[in-house]
Amino acid sequence: MVGRVGSTRRRFPDHGGLSQAALPFSVKAGQFRSTPPRQSLLSAKAGLKPPPASLESSPTPGLISSLDSATIQPVKQRLFVLTTVFILISNGIVGARMIRLWSYQELLDKSDLVVIATPTATNDTQEHIDLPGFHGQPVIGVETKFRVSAILKGDKTLKDFVLHHYRADNKTVDNGPNLISFDPEKKQQFLLFLVREADGRYAPAFGQMDPGLYGINAIGRFTE
Repeated sequence: MVGRVGSTRRRFPDHGGLSQAALPFSVKAGQFRSTPPRQSLLSAKAGLKPPPASLESSPTPGLISSLDSATIQPVKQRLFVLTTVFILISNGIVGARMIRLWSYQELLDKSDLVVIATPTATNDTQEHIDLPGFHGQPVIGVETKFRVSAILKGDKTLKDFVLHHYRADNKTVDNGPNLISFDPEKKQQFLLFLVREADGRYAPAFGQMDPGLYGINAIGRFTE
C-alpha cells in the first residue's frame, strides 16, 4: 500500500490484502488514528456507558459459584440418603427392632446372680405360650441346669441352679427374638447375668426377648 503526502511517497506495511475498514487504525495522508473497539462503538450508538473497569475483576462470579456448590452439595447428599433408604425398605432390609444396648455395669446392677457355670442338662417344660413382650412368636419353656464354677455376685454357697428360658416353637417371625440354647455335651462354660424368679429359678437379666445378645456369654470349655 502506498500513501502520498504532497510529493513525498510513504510506504505502509502490507496487511495481507485487508481493506482499510478491517484495520484497527485509519490511514490518512500523513497520520494514523486508532479505531475504537466495536463494542465501544455499539455502546456509544445505543447511548450506553461502558462498564467500569473495576467490574471486570469483580469476585462476584466466583462467589456465586461457591454459593451454588455449597447449596447443591447438601441437596445431593439428602437425595442419596433418601434413595438408599427407599431401596432398603423396598427390599425388606430395613425393619429391624430397636434394641437398647446395656453396659456391663448395667447388667451387674440389674442382676441378682452373676456366675460362671457349665450346663449339665436341658429339658423342655409344659409351657407353650407367645413369648412375653413379643406378640406372634410362639415359644416353648426350657429349663437348663448349671453347675457353678465361680460366683461373682449373689449367694456364695450356691452349687447349682436352674435357668428358665425359651426356644422357638416351629415358627420364627421376621426380626424375631434372639433366644439361647445349650448343649451339655460340649461342656461349655458361660458367664451369666441372671435375675431370680419367684419360684426360685433364674432368668436372663437382659430379659427373655433377646438373651442371646447380652448377659449370657460363652467363655471357654470346662475342665475338671
